Amino acid sequence: MVVAVGRPEDRRLGSARARLLLLAGRRAARGSALDTPWPAGSVRSCRRSGVTVRHEQSVQRTPGPADERGCHRRSARQACHPGVTACRYILGFVRDTRLVDQPLKVLWSRLLRLRSSAVALAAASGALVVAERHSRLVRLDPQTGAPLWEQGVVDCWGTTVIAGNRCLYLSQAGVLHCFDLHSGQRTWSTSMLRLRHHISVSGSVAFLGGWRGYHPLIRVDLANGELLPGQFPGPASDSSLAWPLPVRLDAERGCTTDAILIATASEAALLLLDAQTGAIRGQWSLPAPVRFPDSGIAFSAGEDGRIVFLSGSRTVMALHPAGGVEILWRHERDLPSLPPILTGRTLWLAEDTCVTIIDLDRRARTEVMHLAHGATSEGVPVSGGALFVRAGNQLIMVNQAGEIAACVRLPARIDRLLPNGRSLVHAIGKGHLTTIEISTTPT
Repeated sequence: MVVAVGRPEDRRLGSARARLLLLAGRRAARGSALDTPWPAGSVRSCRRSGVTVRHEQSVQRTPGPADERGCHRRSARQACHPGVTACRYILGFVRDTRLVDQPLKVLWSRLLRLRSSAVALAAASGALVVAERHSRLVRLDPQTGAPLWEQGVVDCWGTTVIAGNRCLYLSQAGVLHCFDLHSGQRTWSTSMLRLRHHISVSGSVAFLGGWRGYHPLIRVDLANGELLPGQFPGPASDSSLAWPLPVRLDAERGCTTDAILIATASEAALLLLDAQTGAIRGQWSLPAPVRFPDSGIAFSAGEDGRIVFLSGSRTVMALHPAGGVEILWRHERDLPSLPPILTGRTLWLAEDTCVTIIDLDRRARTEVMHLAHGATSEGVPVSGGALFVRAGNQLIMVNQAGEIAACVRLPARIDRLLPNGRSLVHAIGKGHLTTIEISTTPT
């Protein structure tokens, strides 16, 4: 069974009727909280409903609990519902006042002055670090956005990684800085590392991968920033390297070892190497090479410790270092080069035309359709479902039933989503950093 979830077609209102609707809303809301200013950043909120259940060739349409419309620039669309008399028109948008309780809430937004690299943002429990203003590295409070410390770096187009009590920043100019995460004090700096982009920390070693992957991995000692002797295996000259993934081998394999998972775009195999010695800890054959985007991010970690990835364009696979690889799903269409999401026994796939949710136990598939035009970007798991980017700057939250629980449109294009726990998600892109709070209670 395939369930397709979307919204009915919006009915445009004439300009005269829109003005009457606005006037009625203002009169009904006079003296109330509706006259408060719109939050900073002109963030728009919307919710869509309506379910289409498709059984083979028959189609049955079932209305959702509330036919709530989106909010669109320069065109006032129907936004009132039976029994709702107050609407808000602010900065050219009509807004249904009942949407303030939706599960997505914009906590704060920060102007980065320049379009920083998407990987110039790093988050950990209670910590958030981003490169901004061409040459500044700033630690922010994840809840409020207040700056805690800042340091000068070479540029803002590098890579930021948080590893324990350390913060690493690799500039595009090839300088690797190490800062104390709490105080911001610079511990060491190592230069002459041009054409390196990936940073993967495994134990006491930092692995630096090549720019777009076309260079062998090198290792750096986290204690002092010195280069460690020898080179780890890298891709062939005509291939690229996925962003190496740190793996912690626990007692299930009889030992506790820090390792690194390596995949290339030309070899249908996974390689797990000891971070200290380079010894092979595991090697698995795949139906096709691992597929990943230009950013190099190929893997996502499931809640049960499995590592999920694409093998080829249609096969979703999972690796458990203790149990080997398995095929989770074979899709009927080509998938974008984005890492899948696995939460429990539910698989989430972002596609250009829809978002597909798969119950792996029942082998049932739900397709969330009728989304905003534009490609779907990467998604992240959140409390109650998953969060995806649509049409450049629109965030949609989808629950396991395939319902769009919430939708938020941000003022700038989103290049990357970064979760911080189960209740916070940071969105960076085109000179802005915005933090979204995910409600853990149903609305």
